[in-house]
Amino acid sequence: GKKGSEYFVLDVPNTKSRLGEDETSPRNYGNATAIEELVQNLNKEGIPADDIVVLCFYSSQVALLSNMVRETDDGTRGCREVRTIDSFHCQQAKVVIIDFVAADSITSFVMGKKAEGFSKSTLSDYIRDHHRICLALTRASDGLVVVGQNALFVAQAFTGGTLGNTLFWMVSDAMERQLVCSAEHIVDNHPTAIFDREISDTTAEEREEDVAAAMKNYHAFVRNQLKYGRLQNQLGGKKLS
Repeated sequence: GKKGSEYFVLDVPNTKSRLGEDETSPRNYGNATAIEELVQNLNKEGIPADDIVVLCFYSSQVALLSNMVRETDDGTRGCREVRTIDSFHCQQAKVVIIDFVAADSITSFVMGKKAEGFSKSTLSDYIRDHHRICLALTRASDGLVVVGQNALFVAQAFTGGTLGNTLFWMVSDAMERQLVCSAEHIVDNHPTAIFDREISDTTAEEREEDVAAAMKNYHAFVRNQLKYGRLQNQLGGKKLS
């Protein structure tokens, strides 16, 4: 890790949050896979399971991750516990991993598309609550990793009515300080996504080309949203035509 950095942002672009038929809150299989890998790497670096806590914004994601990171392949614990944000009030851990869960299809992030459409439907008011975000980001004593979709985070500058959005400025700061790691290799392994790939007429090579093109648009979207948001802020929040 980078000396002196108090947090990292783990960007998981190529995934999507979904609400199951029998679930009351969404799950994100891509984020879960990324966090599983992260916990394994932290354990290998010598960070004990008792020092690591994973916090999620939704209970369905807690159920999914509990089966993936509480125990490793050799039967040992990967982390101390997996909890919801609200249930961890007034508690701390040395290393905290925050899973925002919400994510939109990577093809949603194309140049020229207005942010309002996807971000309002995908990032609910529950997640955009500043008190809950503040609670989540202040639970770590030594190190914090924020797991989510950066394009969705930066779009918040244009949807909530307030430019000084916590998520937008968090990504802006992390990008400037080179504290962003991209998990581009992670694919959405939700059963629906797997089924869609299996019945698709496109070849694996064609899908890789499509993902590469979408990834290029995704990163361009993030850069331009950050640039536009910072400019808006310099102009006192006035809308640009």
